[in-house]
Amino acid sequence: MTNQPLSVLIDQAQALMAEIAAHPDHLQLLELGWSPDLHIADAQTALIYLDWEIQPESEAIAPTTNHCNRPTLMCISRRKNESTKGF
Repeated sequence: MTNQPLSVLIDQAQALMAEIAAHPDHLQLLELGWSPDLHIADAQTALIYLDWEIQPESEAIAPTTNHCNRPTLMCISRRKNESTKGF
């Protein structure tokens, strides 16, 4: 059990996933055609959503690129139903 804040653990996990994504062994697997059902970017997205849930709305930041510099989550809505209120 850890006494670290969840936000710190999320940051550490994101950093570790970035290292894994850039690791030569991982890159070699991708070059050989390995294609998992879920990718590292999927896990990073899950952590972003978790981080949004624990942060006050004034601190929530929507990332616009992932570790590969590709567009990713563009909506800052912290909950699915917030974006459809009033419709």
